[in-house]
Amino acid sequence: QTAGRDFTIRELRERGFDAIVLAVGAHRSRDLSIPGVELDGVHKGIEFLLNANLGYRFTIGKQVLVIGGGNVAMDVARSAAREVLKQHRPDAPEPNPASVSAVATHEMVDISLSALRLGAREVSIVCLERRDEMPAAFEEVEQAEAEGIRLRDGLGPARVLGQNGKVVGLETVRTRSVFDASGRFNPTFEDHSESTIQCDTVILAIGQTPRLDFLTPEDCVEISGRGLIVVDRNSLMTTAPGVFAGGDCVFGPRLIIDSVGDGKRIAAAIDRYLTGRERPEPEVEVEILDHHRMLADFMNLDREAVPMLPLDRRTGMTEVEIGYNQISAMREARRCLRCWINTVFEGNETDGSQCILCGGCVDVCPEGCIQLVPLESIEFPPEVVAQIETSRSSFRVELDDVAAHELGIISGAAMLKDETRCIRCGLCAERCPVNVITMEAYSLRCVEAE
Repeated sequence: QTAGRDFTIRELRERGFDAIVLAVGAHRSRDLSIPGVELDGVHKGIEFLLNANLGYRFTIGKQVLVIGGGNVAMDVARSAAREVLKQHRPDAPEPNPASVSAVATHEMVDISLSALRLGAREVSIVCLERRDEMPAAFEEVEQAEAEGIRLRDGLGPARVLGQNGKVVGLETVRTRSVFDASGRFNPTFEDHSESTIQCDTVILAIGQTPRLDFLTPEDCVEISGRGLIVVDRNSLMTTAPGVFAGGDCVFGPRLIIDSVGDGKRIAAAIDRYLTGRERPEPEVEVEILDHHRMLADFMNLDREAVPMLPLDRRTGMTEVEIGYNQISAMREARRCLRCWINTVFEGNETDGSQCILCGGCVDVCPEGCIQLVPLESIEFPPEVVAQIETSRSSFRVELDDVAAHELGIISGAAMLKDETRCIRCGLCAERCPVNVITMEAYSLRCVEAE
């Protein structure tokens, strides 16, 4: 059955459903406003992929151009993501550029490879940015080039050329710059730089948006000006009580792990909504590890390449990435950083030992993520001092009985640790002569509601 045709959200409520989840994704391609997009042979990227993956008959030409991807799709996606965060989570950081890049580039490359495997003789990607300006997920483009995809970089589409109602080419202009002085996406083009690329098929890959035409005014689900479902930032409930939404139809195209997280939040919110009670927070269990060690050759372990089909066997919609076998999967798993294990600098409560500033942990750290610096070299703005003053218990260990108002005045030393570089090797804990550094494993234990 299809929502909007066979049933509506309001009808589901009337039939007795207490909670409903909308997770419809973003399965509609965005439009490109240039002359000629109405010609026979111009296709929207998502619709093309949908037909190809479902095995429907789809006529494609021999010379295919894929337009978009890269920063065009990313600019659309980031703008939508920022707008959503303002509406739903004003305290949230900027959308992750790497995640948005990965989604945008994957769409562009997936379309290009699908066209090639469906019988096109030549497939080219036309994108505004030059190779050195390509998004973070450029490795996908390199894999596409290995299959024969041609990258026509530094070109902007001006108009689709037609004859007798059918596509015969694409007129492009040379890109002068993609970003302005402030780093914002604002492309400019060279004067009198028009050129024509012959083709018989053009596929637009400039981003994705949800298809929400199944929602009716009677459903009472609000849609934002950007065509996304409006939800409460904490519960992910829409403006219709008992109707929840998450994933790309709320936040725009992101990585699947983000939507998995939304699903978890929605499940908890539905439980609260139906039962009227809060589930207890999970308890944190701590285990102090004695002589923790990573694998002996951990630093020399390379990422295990995902096995792929040979080029001559990549036809149609065949899955290209074969996946790991048991042996290679176990080799890749050996690279796990064990992020639930952390280095703790809290002193030794048993004998009252404290750090003696010997610097042994700094010397032994293979990643250089620990520093000992003069306390005077650290700036403590008034707002930071005020926060420390109002939350003394939270900074008890870090400040070691130093009063907040003394920061920036007294002299001493401070230990700084870059958690993003720590590999949990445990060498600092082994090296510490007074045992004030420990390796501790954290786990969460669910607590049943009373």
